[in-house]
Order: sequence, then C-alpha cells, then structure tokens
Amino acid sequence: MAGLRAAWEAHGPGAGGVLPASAQVQLHALEAKPELNGKVVTLVRWDGPSQRFIVAIQSGDRIKVRASCLQGVRGYPLQPSWINLEGGLMPADLSATVALFLPTRAVAALSGAARALRAVLWLRPGGQLLWEALLVRSFGAPAVDMARAARPGVSGPALFRGARGLRQIFGQLLEVVRGGIQTQATGVEVVACPTVRSLALGGRGAQVVIRQAAGPELEEAVQAVMQLRSLLPEMSCTLFPGGALAPHVAMVVTEPPEQLWGTLRREDSSEQTQGILSWLTRLHGNLFQAVREGGFRSLAMPTLCTGGIGVPVHLVAIGALRALHRDFSKHPTDPIRVRVACFEAGHVYPFNNIKDEILANFFLPEKADEAITAALLDGAERQDGSVFDDDDDNSNDEDDDDQR
Repeated sequence: MAGLRAAWEAHGPGAGGVLPASAQVQLHALEAKPELNGKVVTLVRWDGPSQRFIVAIQSGDRIKVRASCLQGVRGYPLQPSWINLEGGLMPADLSATVALFLPTRAVAALSGAARALRAVLWLRPGGQLLWEALLVRSFGAPAVDMARAARPGVSGPALFRGARGLRQIFGQLLEVVRGGIQTQATGVEVVACPTVRSLALGGRGAQVVIRQAAGPELEEAVQAVMQLRSLLPEMSCTLFPGGALAPHVAMVVTEPPEQLWGTLRREDSSEQTQGILSWLTRLHGNLFQAVREGGFRSLAMPTLCTGGIGVPVHLVAIGALRALHRDFSKHPTDPIRVRVACFEAGHVYPFNNIKDEILANFFLPEKADEAITAALLDGAERQDGSVFDDDDDNSNDEDDDDQR
C-alpha cells in the first residue's frame, strides 16, 4: 500500500487528497466508457508509459484511466466539503503568515485545529503559495518543478505530497540485492551484461555467467553482429535477445575509453577520480537510455566494472545512481525499475549508502555530489593510488567468484 499511496501522491488528480486505505476511488468524466462513470474501482498501480492509473472494476477487469478521471468515493470525498467556510480562530492573513514560519508537520497540525483554518491553509490562493514555500524550504526549489512535471496543475498540500511521493517512488524502484546476476533476473525485461567492444567471450565472470544462462539464442545474435561490424562504439549499449535468462540482454561496453586513460596518467588524484566518475555516469546513462528507447522499464544489472577492471565499488555506485537519478528527474512519470545484483556481500553497503545520500538530497543532487566528492577527496581512493587492477584491462578477465 505504501508504494500505491506514493504513486497517488505523485501522479494523482490535483485535488486527490490522501488515498483511502481501501485504495478505492470513483470514476467520472470517462468519454470512451461513459457507462462506468460513478462506479467505484480499486486502484492497482501507476502505468508510466501510458501516463495512466490501472484500476480494477467490479467485474475483475482492469482498465487504464487518466488521473483527471478519478475522484473520491461518494460520501467519502478526497476533497473536503467545507472548503468555502469563512472565519476561524484567527484572521486568514495572520494564519498564513504564522504558518510560513512553522515546520511542515506543525502547519498540518494547525490546519487540523478548525475547518476554517484548514480551508485557509490548504485551498485558498494564499495557502497554495504557503505550501510551495514550505516545499522549497524542505526540499529546494527544484522540487516544485519536478512535482509539477509529474502532476500538472497541482498546488497546495498536494504539491508537497507529490514531491514527497516522487522521492519515495525512486527509493522503492531501486533495489540493491545480494546474489549473482543469474539468480536476480526474475521479473525484469532486460539484464545488463559487461563486454568488450569486440563482443569476444573471455574470462569467467559476469559476462560468462549471463551468456551461458541466456543460451544459444543470445550467442547466435552476438555472432551475427560480430560478422557485420568489427567493434562496438565505446561506452555503447546494444540490446540482444535474452534467451532463457530474460526477454533481453543489454551488452554494455565497459572497456575504458582512450580518453579516460589520458586522464589517469595525470598526477592529480582528484582529476583522476572525477574522470572515472564522469565515465561511469555516462556508461550507466547510456545503459538506461538504451533500455528506455527499447520500450522497457525494468532492468537487472551486476556491479559493472568492479570485476576484471577493478574499479572501486563506491565509485561504481556513485556513477550508476547518479545516472539513474538523472533519468528519473527527466522522466518522473515514467521511471525505470532497477535491481542491482551484488555478487559480493561487501558491495551491498556502498550502493545502499550512496542511495541514502541521494534520497537525503533528492531534489538537490549537487549537494549530494558535494558531500560525496568531499569524502572521496578525503581519502576514499585506494591506498596505492591506482584505480584499476594492474593486470586487467577489461571486464572479460574476471575471476570465477567475481560476477561483475
């Protein structure tokens, strides 16, 4: 129910209020099926690609409905019936001024002191400006833009709840789990597989595990591509049939580009770190873009570049989650669900730690970047100053127990 409530707050109708525990709402203003207007339905989930809610009608069938065609159940309105009441415990202007200096929870408590106060603080024009100010104070100005992009026309407390709901959705759609990638592919449309530009199969890590699990269908498709072109572009991502593993496998070129090697030859360790983070962010951004452009919205991936290449896992976590946050910010109504499979138990904590930092500064990612960068420059790099393993150049040369 928590995920459904977050979806309702982020994408529901402007005057949607709080979703009832029963998750039941009423249909109205339907044009294609007017006979369903007035019917009580149960909210199932938000469907990003269609920008609609999926609801279950009494017959058991499920239909997709615009948020604007949903409202509170008759007799239990989501928008209060007392919104036009006048008066209260204090003048309206004074109420709004006092509320501006209170914490958000205190404003909610004050609005519960009297119906007229709630009307002033929630639904009058001044109340709408109040909640926008509270949102900026709590999460930053970008929160207003993202909440309105996800829920056009929303204002007042619904604007605040919408921003909060988006942050909750991001946290729920990003899973960090323990286990090999071949055991964590259930229920996803795409599995990411590290590779070199030639698509050559080598080593004994994640690439081998994924390609063996996918079987002949993937290998035949790979061979067909290899015959047409000698090398894939740097940092590219190409979708292939996933065979027995998943509907699709995304072959991700994790081979470090030539430009990165030039950055790593510099003496300044901070420049090296920033160069690596830029590469990892672009690499994962290309992966998410390929998944999105392919029409898919669920992905399982190993901790790319941590195996044979030997990039520290905290750097990979920063690059991956930074790219995912950027994708979510561009498409808040149509996010990608991502599952990160950590073959090593020690990889779970860094990913969850970076996830928590991004959630804490969800609408101010530059603030999260500053905190993370400061920690890195304070000595998070390897003691020997190297970023990659000395004896490995690409993600094919992975150990038996190193599925990245």
